This record gives sequence, structure tokens and C-alpha cells, in this order.
Amino acid sequence: MVTCSADGQVIGLGAPSQGLSGVLAPSIGNLTNIQTVLLQDNNISGNIPSEIGKLSKLQNLDLSNNNFCGQIPTTFSHLKNLEFLRLTGNNLSGEIPASLANLTDLHLIDLSFNNLSGKIPILPAQVFNIEGNPYLYTKGTYMVDKGSLPDSSKAKLNKSGIFYVIPILMVPCYYSYFWDSSFFI
Repeated sequence: MVTCSADGQVIGLGAPSQGLSGVLAPSIGNLTNIQTVLLQDNNISGNIPSEIGKLSKLQNLDLSNNNFCGQIPTTFSHLKNLEFLRLTGNNLSGEIPASLANLTDLHLIDLSFNNLSGKIPILPAQVFNIEGNPYLYTKGTYMVDKGSLPDSSKAKLNKSGIFYVIPILMVPCYYSYFWDSSFFI
């Protein structure tokens, strides 16, 4: 389904669970007024086009449960209005781009069940799911600013206003942390 604005601009593209196959064309970057792309639960393959980074008005991107491969495009850092990013259940590899930390409107990022590797960057999303990525480095101490922790957190700030946490488990839609008071100053 294609949704258009009153002046005829494409603002939404939704075709979930339609059995679509093939690759997502780089020309998707020409839909500069689009706000929503919902292509989950299809059989789309190939790399995610870096041209998606040109969609400055994009708020919701769901490419989950397809056969995308390659890396998460670093151009996603240009999506300043992005609120929901779902890439779960693909064959994505490589590191999670640290530049995604620039997406301050991000509420949810779901990268679960891919083949991502490397360190986990600190992201501003309220919900961050990385379950099912066995090559991600999930041990060690991370400095997390207060805004990236759930409101229900019982941790204390140190004198510099920084939390020190050790993530041990990411469960869908919930954060689980092991808090060690020896990390507090």
C-alpha cells in the first residue's frame, strides 16, 4: 500500500507479508518525503541500500524478517527523525554503526537475530534489542548517560553524572543489567 500526502507526495510504503522477493532498489532514496517504510515479513534480499539515508523525514523503518545481508548502512545516521528501526531476523553482519547514537529521536531499535559482531555502541533508544547475535561483544564496562537507561532503573549516578553498567542479557522489550556498586565513585 502506498500512502500519499494531499499534494501527491509518497509519505508511506507498506507491504508487509506480501511474499515480495528481489532486492530493494537504491532508487528508494528518491522518495524524499516518505515517513514510513514497512516491508517486514517478505523475502527481500541483498544489501540494504545506503540511499535510505537520504530519507530525512523517515520516522518508521521496518525491514525485519527478510533476507537482507551485508552491513547496516552508516548513512542511517542521517535519519534524524527516525523513531523506530526494526531490522530483526535478517542476515546482517559487521558492527552496529556507532553513528546511530546521533539518532536522538529513536525510541526502539531491534537488531535481534542477525550475525552482527563487535562492540555494542551506546544508543539513545528506549528499547534496544540485540538478542540472537552471538558475535556481539557484550562483556565489559560501558559508560551510559542517564537518558539511555529506562526510567525504572534503580542505579545511582556517580559524581560525574555517569552510570557504570555491565550488560549481561538483553531481553525483548526489557533491559536487564547487573549492577556492581564497586563501579560507582
